[in-house]
Amino acid sequence: GMVRPTKVHSFLALNKHWDPSLAFVLGGGLAVNILAWPIIMKWPKPILCQTWDLPTSTAIDLNIIVGGGIFGVGWGLGGVCPGPGLVGIAGPYGMSMLWWCFGCLVGSQLMLMYVCV
Repeated sequence: GMVRPTKVHSFLALNKHWDPSLAFVLGGGLAVNILAWPIIMKWPKPILCQTWDLPTSTAIDLNIIVGGGIFGVGWGLGGVCPGPGLVGIAGPYGMSMLWWCFGCLVGSQLMLMYVCV
């Protein structure tokens, strides 16, 4: 399934081997969010927190563009996004996913060092 990096590569390869199944996953997630968001935002507070912690800025700055670009390139090259990457540790790609998790953690720490400076 979706834990296989080859599945992501097949989706991103716009050639005769293109696999559109990830588009259905994306569409399903989008549909659920479109329906659920207005309902959830009427709640006085989240279930597990005391207050909502939503971004107030709508500005698209260099950090957003660079961060999104780095995430996208990493996702495309590795064929792994965070959820399936963690699940994949227990699967046949375990060692590759472990290296991916290590890279993800290093990248997160570098980002924190950059933001906190």
